[in-house]
Amino acid sequence: MAGSTLGPAGAVVGGIFGGVVGAFYGRWITDRIKQRRLREAIDRLELAHRRFSAASDEAWREWKDHKEREMRRCSSEISHVATKAKAVMGLLIEQHTNAERELLEIKTGEAEALIKAAMESLAGRRHDLVLQLSQRPFWRRWIWPDITVLGLDQAIETLDAAAVTFRRWQDRIHIDGGINRAEVYAMLGALGLVVTEVQGSLIRLERTRISRAKHRNKRHRQLLKEVLAARRSALQRFEQTAKASLEAAQAKLRKPLSEISDTLAEVQREKAKLG
Repeated sequence: MAGSTLGPAGAVVGGIFGGVVGAFYGRWITDRIKQRRLREAIDRLELAHRRFSAASDEAWREWKDHKEREMRRCSSEISHVATKAKAVMGLLIEQHTNAERELLEIKTGEAEALIKAAMESLAGRRHDLVLQLSQRPFWRRWIWPDITVLGLDQAIETLDAAAVTFRRWQDRIHIDGGINRAEVYAMLGALGLVVTEVQGSLIRLERTRISRAKHRNKRHRQLLKEVLAARRSALQRFEQTAKASLEAAQAKLRKPLSEISDTLAEVQREKAKLG
C-alpha cells in the first residue's frame, strides 16, 4: 500500500537513496582497493630497501676486502724493492769501507818499490852528508865541533835510524802483506825522501777515491729511482684496481637502487590517487 500511496514519488526517492548509497559504497570499495594497493606498494618499497641495504652491505664488504688485499700487495711490492735496494746499498757501503781500508795500507809490491827507492835516496843523501863532514878540518870535526858539524852528525844519525826503520818495514811487509800508508808517508815526508813518488801516489789515491765515490753515488741514485718507480707503479695499480672495484660495487647496486626508485614512484602514484 505504501508503494501505491507514494506512487511515482516513492519510486523517485527510492532511486535517489539507492543511488546515494550505491555511490558511497562504491567509493568506499574503491578507497579500500586504493589503500590496499598503496600498502602493497609500500611493502614492495620496504622490500626493495631491504634488498638494497643487503646488496650495499655486501658490496661494501667486497670493496673493503679488495682494497685491503690490494693495499697489502702494494705494500709488499714496495717493501720487497726497498729491502732489495737496502741490501745492495749495504753491500756498496761495505765495499766502499773495505776499499777505503785497503787504501790505508800499502800493499807488498808498491811498498817494496817505495821503500827501495827511499833507501836508495837515503843512502845517496847519507853519502853526501858523510862527504861534507869529511871535508871539515880535523880539529873542527873532533876537538871543537861547530854547529855545522853537529848538524851533519845529527842528520847522519837521523838517516841511520830511518834506515833501521825501513829495514824493519821490509821485514813486516813480507809477514803482513803490507804496511800502514800514513806511517810510511809521514816518515818519508819528514825526511824529504821520494817526494815525487809520494805526491804521485797521493794523486792516484785521490783519483781512485773520487772515482769510487762517483760510482757509489750513481748506484745509490739508481737504487733510489728504482724504489720510487716501484712505489709509483704500485700506487698506480692500487688506484686502478680500487677504482675498478668501486665501479663494480656501484654496478651491483644499480638494479636494487632502480627497484627502489620504481617502487617509490609507485607509492607516490598510489598516494596521489587517495587525494
